[in-house]
Amino acid sequence: MHPDYSRKGVGTALVDATIQKMNPPLRLKCVSKNDKALLFYKKKGWVQVVEEGPVSERYWLMEYQ
Repeated sequence: MHPDYSRKGVGTALVDATIQKMNPPLRLKCVSKNDKALLFYKKKGWVQVVEEGPVSERYWLMEYQ
């Protein structure tokens, strides 16, 4: 997300629209070091399933039921 649009509801709108169109369960990958994104997804009901990837490129596989 570009910083100019952060905290303005754009990410929520995109995630909500995706959930409506795709129908759960859904999965995504989130970079492990991106604490803001991890918190955002957790607040939206996503669950961290497993951390994967090489040490320099770790990511969380997340799931939405």
